[in-house]
Amino acid sequence: MYLSTDCSDIEGSCQEAWDRALDAGAKERLDYVATSAGPVYLVVDGADGGDGGAYDLDITIHPTVATAAASELVFTELMANPAGHHLKCQWFEVYNDGAATVDLDTLVFKGGSFEFDVDRTLLLEPGGFLVMATRAELSINCGLNGVSWLYTGVDLPAAPSSPYSLRVEQFNNTLIDEVIYESTWISATAGQSTFLCTSHYDAAENNDATNWGVNSVNLYNATTGYGTPGQDNIHDCN
Repeated sequence: MYLSTDCSDIEGSCQEAWDRALDAGAKERLDYVATSAGPVYLVVDGADGGDGGAYDLDITIHPTVATAAASELVFTELMANPAGHHLKCQWFEVYNDGAATVDLDTLVFKGGSFEFDVDRTLLLEPGGFLVMATRAELSINCGLNGVSWLYTGVDLPAAPSSPYSLRVEQFNNTLIDEVIYESTWISATAGQSTFLCTSHYDAAENNDATNWGVNSVNLYNATTGYGTPGQDNIHDCN
């Protein structure tokens, strides 16, 4: 999938592209902030020449976009003990607790001693969720669909020997949100996500273990992945 300003020269005029989820039924996304007036074309292609098929297209237009400020983004769910390959099937979710659509471009996510940065436009509307993971292919990532960003470097431990910090910062190190979890937060049963209770979607409240629960109810794949990635969590658990 590509955004281009010239259909006759897609490569030369490519604005944004996503070509990472090749499985049938996989969701892909593109985010784009226009800097000037003019047409922009969405180009959808197959993985190989001659590929075809049907697809659904969902377009959202935001009239204004802001930069995420402190406490506006909140970690609301994570899969640290997947029922599959630990690195390929882990993921976490971010929620926009602010009043405006924000662009995550230039933000830095840190886990333990590792980090990754968002280096292109990535929009999140007020009250919206997005999922970050290491793989987008459904056949590899334990059936996780709708991945918004792929990361490397950060590894969510299922049983950290000491409190583990997952945080997001502005490029100047201004903290936006941090969740510090311990092994007791994570279900010993592989494939169950840890989620923030719906009444505590707040950066000041997601470091309290009593505000989190374990999802053993909502399957997001055929048999082994419990959670609500990219959606509102299941209930208020305290």
